[in-house]
Amino acid sequence: MGIAAWEAVAAFVRDHAYAVILVLTVIIYNLGFARKLPLLKTVIVYLLLAIGCIPLTVLYALGLPIVAALLVGVALLTVVQIRRRASERRKREEPTA
Repeated sequence: MGIAAWEAVAAFVRDHAYAVILVLTVIIYNLGFARKLPLLKTVIVYLLLAIGCIPLTVLYALGLPIVAALLVGVALLTVVQIRRRASERRKREEPTA
């Protein structure tokens, strides 16, 4: 990607900071912490996530690298999920003695 494209991405994140932070937080929750819950409890969890993103957005506006930290969290949890699934697949394929 060229410099203009990176600037466009940075402008989008700056203009839509709350939405970007909310989406990344939901991805992190789903990758690392989500469990099967009844519908009402799921709605409550996502509502609390949305409320919790407000202070993160304020911190982002103050100059802290919240979006970058969330992207690192998404990357790490993605690697953990890939390794966990590979480990489970290996355990299933091993013959039991």
